[in-house]
Amino acid sequence: MLTRNDCSRRMDCQWIARSAVAAWLLLVLSSITAGTAVSMAGPSARSAASDERQIVSEELLATVKQCDQNVVRLGQQLEVIDAVDVATRARLQQELELWNQLALVVAERTTLHDDLAMDQAQLDDAVPPSPYGASQRMSFLELDDCRNQLQTAKNELEAISIERQSEKVMLDESRQAFRIAEQVRRRALERLQIATPRELPEREREHQLACLRSRVAESQLNLQRERIARFDLEQQLGERKRSNLQATIATHSEQITFSQAELDERLKLIDSYIEKIESQVRAIDSRRIEIGYQAKQGVKEQTVSALENAREEKGLLQRLLSEAEATKKCWRRRYALVNSRPSAVEIADWLAEAIRAKEHIELLSDQLRLRSDLRTEAIAPLLRRQLRGDFRDGNASDVDEQIEELQRMVDVYGSIEVVTSANLRVCSRYIEELQNRQHEFAFSEWWPVMRQAIGSVWNYEVMSVDDASITVSKICCGLGLFLLGFFFCRSAAAIIANRVLPRLGVSPSAVSVFRTLIFYAFLVTLSLFVLDVVHVPLTVFAFLGGAIAIGVGFGSQNLMNNFISGLILLVERPIRAGDLVKIDGISANVEHIGARSTRVRTGENLEILIPNSKFLEANVTNWTLSDTRVRTSITLGVAYGSPVANVISELDRIVRRHELVIQTPEPIVLFRDFADSSLTFEVHFWIHQRRIMEGRIVRSQLRVAIDEAFHAAGIEIAFPQRDVHLDVRSPIEVRMEANPIAHRRDDRIREAA
Repeated sequence: MLTRNDCSRRMDCQWIARSAVAAWLLLVLSSITAGTAVSMAGPSARSAASDERQIVSEELLATVKQCDQNVVRLGQQLEVIDAVDVATRARLQQELELWNQLALVVAERTTLHDDLAMDQAQLDDAVPPSPYGASQRMSFLELDDCRNQLQTAKNELEAISIERQSEKVMLDESRQAFRIAEQVRRRALERLQIATPRELPEREREHQLACLRSRVAESQLNLQRERIARFDLEQQLGERKRSNLQATIATHSEQITFSQAELDERLKLIDSYIEKIESQVRAIDSRRIEIGYQAKQGVKEQTVSALENAREEKGLLQRLLSEAEATKKCWRRRYALVNSRPSAVEIADWLAEAIRAKEHIELLSDQLRLRSDLRTEAIAPLLRRQLRGDFRDGNASDVDEQIEELQRMVDVYGSIEVVTSANLRVCSRYIEELQNRQHEFAFSEWWPVMRQAIGSVWNYEVMSVDDASITVSKICCGLGLFLLGFFFCRSAAAIIANRVLPRLGVSPSAVSVFRTLIFYAFLVTLSLFVLDVVHVPLTVFAFLGGAIAIGVGFGSQNLMNNFISGLILLVERPIRAGDLVKIDGISANVEHIGARSTRVRTGENLEILIPNSKFLEANVTNWTLSDTRVRTSITLGVAYGSPVANVISELDRIVRRHELVIQTPEPIVLFRDFADSSLTFEVHFWIHQRRIMEGRIVRSQLRVAIDEAFHAAGIEIAFPQRDVHLDVRSPIEVRMEANPIAHRRDDRIREAA
């Protein structure tokens, strides 16, 4: 029986040996990834690399053999172990699973190692010469094949880059798993070293499992590294292939020839493909007739599904026929691009048509992928029913027929998608050639294209009414005529209002009304004239009448209310331009009555816009509606004791002498009240007032004259005053006291002295 120290030494030796093997494998991998350097080192370096690969292969084969032996051994032990010993069986099963995992990883590494050797050998080989020499002319179809190969190489490189990124993520995960496995192994080794004789067998088994897990994790880590090395080699091979193809295309693209025989060959191939599709369509029609006859005998779910699939397949094939015709057109135009020089206008038209065709092909491709996914998802539950033997809704043959029909449709989608991808590749290449040709045109050659584009936009049909098209040109011309006519109508209305109407005896207040009405009449006439000039039928407004009515009814209530109120103000004329009005506490002169609002100006020269509806809904004071005469007044007070009769006569004389005071009606002087500090008088008189400031000026001048006249007559204008009477029964004692603040100041002065 082995002692604890012997077991520990044996485990350490095993682990050291395995670590050495792992280090050797890493060294071999590093030599593999440095393939280019090996290839440049000469035959001796290649021979050394070959020997190293041979050693690694032998190590992997030995590991595979070891795994097989251990799997057989553990299987035999599990067969003879007692079923009651659950712990032992669990340990053996766990060890068996680990050896199986190691065997799988090593087997994959063996295959990957062979692939690495093949890729490295291919990379070490000399660059294969191009089948087309620099002096040899390449046909158009051959150059097109090279371009297809170049696109395929680019797609492969992109796929390799994506896969390499995912493998790097998995490498990080494997590195973390190996780090954890190493930590577990070291802890198991520590427990083994300090274990008692009683615990030694259990600790030894734990250490063996930990070492095996670490070995599996390490092998998985090496596998991820080898995968990344394989992707690096594939990327180098892809880069070299892409460079060769690019060089070949660059060399022969300037000497390209596209003969009529090549075009006929390509068109003949497409025609044969069209004939094949047409024969398939006829076969589908025959199958639909047969399915319809079967449906008359007894409708089944499978029959209905087959009929729908046949109808769908026929529709897809018919779309392929239209795509084939478009592909033939692409080839003919590609031939014209090589052998002739189409104009810039033709190139632009061809490019627009090719872009639309490409969009249709891409749409069909997306539909095919979607339908294929749906059919594939429908197959899965049928397969589960077949595996379970669940045939309650029918027999096994019905389920088999459904699976077969769905699988056939998936195959149909796949075959059609292959053809669609080829058509899409031809269309994309055609678009690329057109765009390259466009870059060769000078600016002078672009002018017809620009003119055509502008003309297409100018003649674009926005809508049609009564078989009459409404184009962008008609809308722009109509707007231009309307703008010019608008300024003309406004000028004409102003000329008529300022020069013609006054000569006809129209009052100034009515001129503004007639000016607005004439302007509106001109606008209506102008609108009808513009519509007739641009050939727009009036029924277009009948077409839009419902929408306009809804918009007016719900969204323009306030606007229409103010507009109609403005018309009422112009017709009834409760206010006119120049009137002095008072509304909402604001006194101002009306300057303009518009369609939506009225503009007034206050005495402070502030312009205020008031909605027209306010003049009909609120109380409005119009000081000059029928007459400009306004009665105003001045209030003043004289001191008690002043002669009342003299005050009244003096006030009456002063008011009558003012030139702006109207003598009829006569001014009135009233003795209003015995106030607290004065005798109050009021002077009422009439003046002509069109603005607020006119009345203020008259009242101010009258106050100045009254003050001067009263001062000359010795009449005192009263001011607020109050008499205080003291009622005391004894004399008031008056006592004089010194100022205490002055005393303190004198004391400080003396102290300072």
